[in-house]
Amino acid sequence: MLFRSDEVLVVEPLEPRLDVVSSPGFKSFLVDRINDGCKYLTLNLRRLEFIDSSGLTAVVSTLKTLRLGGGDMSVCEVPQNIGQLFKITKLDRVFGMFLTEDEAVDALRKGLA
Repeated sequence: MLFRSDEVLVVEPLEPRLDVVSSPGFKSFLVDRINDGCKYLTLNLRRLEFIDSSGLTAVVSTLKTLRLGGGDMSVCEVPQNIGQLFKITKLDRVFGMFLTEDEAVDALRKGLA
């Protein structure tokens, strides 16, 4: 897991799959960052090739946790197949989705996500 931080934490999963095997560790990593004080998070999904329901649940759960604490989350550089899944599940209406990491981070900084 690669991450960069300033006022918005950027997390980029390095593995191509976010599934029943990898999602518990992924979610735990994100929860630890939230517990450390992170309020704004951008997920850069450019390396992701596959996400299943447990991966989607981890992402949605993280968003809920952030919003409970007054924070928010954006998603960027979403591969086409993953973007289609977000559309089918209507998650594209829940998350601020952006083409670039800079756009996603800026939107959180400005409260637009």
